[in-house]
Amino acid sequence: MKEVSGRLPKLVAEMESKEVDAMLITNLTNIRYLTGFSGSAADLAILRKDDNWYGLITTDGRYALQIEKELTACGVSIDIEIGGVAKQSSDILKFVSCANKIAVESEHISLQRYTKLSASEEISTCELVPVAGLVESVRIVKDQGEIQRIGRASSIADQAFGKVCDLLVKELSSSNKLSEADVAIELDYQMRLLGASESAFETIVAGGTNAAMPHHRADGSILTPGSTIVFDFGATYDGYRSDMTRTICVGEFSEPILEKMWKVVAESQSAGLLHVKAGATGKEIDQACREVIENAGWGDKFTHSTGHGVGLDIHEPPWISALHEVPVAENMILTVEPGVYIEELGGVRIEDTVVVASDGYKFLTNYPKVSNLQ
Repeated sequence: MKEVSGRLPKLVAEMESKEVDAMLITNLTNIRYLTGFSGSAADLAILRKDDNWYGLITTDGRYALQIEKELTACGVSIDIEIGGVAKQSSDILKFVSCANKIAVESEHISLQRYTKLSASEEISTCELVPVAGLVESVRIVKDQGEIQRIGRASSIADQAFGKVCDLLVKELSSSNKLSEADVAIELDYQMRLLGASESAFETIVAGGTNAAMPHHRADGSILTPGSTIVFDFGATYDGYRSDMTRTICVGEFSEPILEKMWKVVAESQSAGLLHVKAGATGKEIDQACREVIENAGWGDKFTHSTGHGVGLDIHEPPWISALHEVPVAENMILTVEPGVYIEELGGVRIEDTVVVASDGYKFLTNYPKVSNLQ
């Protein structure tokens, strides 16, 4: 992950735009992005002084060997301090004590910690500046290493889902019983077998009327032929996540309206994808999806936004919704996932993760969008 070494200078440029000369980064995902360190406890401080920048990362003794190995592998040249909580705090404060303005991540730092920082004698002459989304503004455009990792995670999910679909057809066609939880566990297992470190998030399997709940948690409900089954899932590979939703029916739809719902959602997603390219806004993509569903008479049944970014987090900028008018850019990664949910019938959602290009997009999730499994 040598590409990591170029990320800290980009953050320093963002710090300059905010007129701060130091920054305390406490969000572990942001720390991993900037340094490659994947442990569960760390703080990172960045200091700009005399036209140069310096970095210090602190963690505890559990990660003494890991942090050296990971930072070396990523080509990141910053100081490392190991110790208990009190020593880590003292080391960080001493490091930034010469700064005039210290940025802190307002979206991630706790009120308790912010209060303690404000009262710290070591930085009593410094001004704390809460900032939101500064590291995320660097993370939003993906480098080729990130795109490759998300692509690999997507491929793992594609293959695992194919195996699960084969299982569904075999078992349900033979009148054997499978629960949502059975299938969710099998999907997670197959992703791990294929190289995922973990699922990207809690795998959703929702059959029948449960599919009317966009984030239903897989339970003991028995899956049946003829009803819609919503699968929302992803794999994690080297820290990066994938996200895909497919809605399928084993055999023929039990009611014509279910088939109509599937076709409308598929058309909606296609309409949204047509708008994905550098310069388009999240609002434009969202509206293109929403118009198709509204024209079908189900506008009020599309109850969530159309998509989001994917990377080290499963939900991150850019946001694809009616509220977001900032244009997307080349090499951003986002999802397009319209849905229709009718309480007494079930639901349909279709989602893909794509890379934005100058004149369109490239699919990262590639499992076919089919309505019926035979």
